[in-house]
Amino acid sequence: MRLLILSLTIGLTNLSLFGQNLKQDSVFNKNNITIETNRNLYSLNYEHPIFIKTNNKLLFHLGLSGTLLHEYYGLTNVHKTKIASIIFPFGLYYLIGFGRKNNVEFGLNDMIGYSTSSLIDYPNKFYNYLNPSIGYRFENFKSKSINFGIAYSPLIEYVKGITVTNNVLTYTENKKLYYLHGIKLRIGYTF
Repeated sequence: MRLLILSLTIGLTNLSLFGQNLKQDSVFNKNNITIETNRNLYSLNYEHPIFIKTNNKLLFHLGLSGTLLHEYYGLTNVHKTKIASIIFPFGLYYLIGFGRKNNVEFGLNDMIGYSTSSLIDYPNKFYNYLNPSIGYRFENFKSKSINFGIAYSPLIEYVKGITVTNNVLTYTENKKLYYLHGIKLRIGYTF
């Protein structure tokens, strides 16, 4: 009987200690709303953590973006047709924390878009941009607060080839990788 009481006491003590650790992990805020800009794209985004440890965080990112002044010119800098677009960015951010609020951000994002343009010479109604990023983020996950960040974030697109002859733009069946440099700025609220 004494052995049974001793076993139950030790077992229940371990369960209550494990429960305290779970409660301590739940002090992290789980939601983040941000406004971001990259080149001429503006987006409203929501982030939610998938994995959080003290200095490491993995966040899922989902947003809505649109642009009315999208300049499609690829690498040629010749064609500057205005195209209206609706864009859905999504992806993952991995943050490595230094201190309570300073984080290095590594992002792997994708943006799926739809062009509402009726122009004949625009090659794709649906398009896809890969949007990796590396930068700095100031965010306190333990209190409701404003956060901000800056990152190098190129847009990478794989589209039909473009050739320019006498300032006339034509598309070929050859695919090319377009790499457009950009800086991403963000401001948001963690709650």
